[in-house]
Amino acid sequence: MLLLFVGMQVLAQAQTQQDSTRIAIDSIRNTSAIDLNIKALEEKKRKVDA
Repeated sequence: MLLLFVGMQVLAQAQTQQDSTRIAIDSIRNTSAIDLNIKALEEKKRKVDA
């Protein structure tokens, strides 16, 4: 019974780590998308100002 409990704890920890990694990757993707949007808006502004 103890072994089962330990095994479940290990699986839960692995899932938490996987979720954390996924969140980190999503954050990086979102930041990249925001940077691209800012660059696109700056480019539009330059064209309007020209």
